[in-house]
Amino acid sequence: MSGGKATNVEIFDSAATGVSINDKTSPEFERVRVHNVKTGFLSSEKNSAKLKNCESFKNENGFSIFWDGKKHSPKNQISGGFFNENSANGIALYDFAKISIIGASAKGNGKNGIYAESNTNLEISSSTFTENANGAYFSGKSSAKISKSAFDSNGEIGLIVDSNANVNADKSSFCKNADSGIAVVNSASMEISECNVSKNKGYGVFTDENAQFSLLSSSVKGNRVSNLELSSKKSAKITNLKTSLWTRFLMWLNE
Repeated sequence: MSGGKATNVEIFDSAATGVSINDKTSPEFERVRVHNVKTGFLSSEKNSAKLKNCESFKNENGFSIFWDGKKHSPKNQISGGFFNENSANGIALYDFAKISIIGASAKGNGKNGIYAESNTNLEISSSTFTENANGAYFSGKSSAKISKSAFDSNGEIGLIVDSNANVNADKSSFCKNADSGIAVVNSASMEISECNVSKNKGYGVFTDENAQFSLLSSSVKGNRVSNLELSSKKSAKITNLKTSLWTRFLMWLNE
């Protein structure tokens, strides 16, 4: 598809891509349902697709964006809708792709609710990433700003920040995941502000020795293994933290 608008359309049962977007265009999709295909929506080249209240489910990837330039692509937009039960990722970004996601849901995906690598740029607000293998996985110098979103009840980790990725999360939750709420590793950096990280079966927040990490005015409690596992040799800033007395005592010992 190279342009225009599609509304109230259903696309399904194909070995190919459901909707392919290319040729430097800005198509709009509203209430479009794509399922049982290889990739629901595939965006590439110099375009800026807009999806409103669309559904992409039971595919390999719900929505994939590829961009092979040296600068960021025009911003793709997702507003509302869901990207559920795909065998790989609900939403996947590669190679300088750029997107804003508002009020969307990615649930029950085989790998990640959202996956981003290779200098991608994301803005995520008022969205939910639940019951996936991982809620979100950011790596390879990707950057993300997250607000008022939930990464809860995933089969492994709520949010992984890996390999030089940079993430700011504000007023969001990382709760009841089968492993840890948040993991920051391999020279990645993250700032967490006014977030709830609780009742995870592993760590609340895990960092390795090469992570940069800030935890501000947040609640981290009730995590089974440990509320905080801080191994960073780089900067770690923690202020106004609500957590257990035991965790506070361990933090004091490590000062």
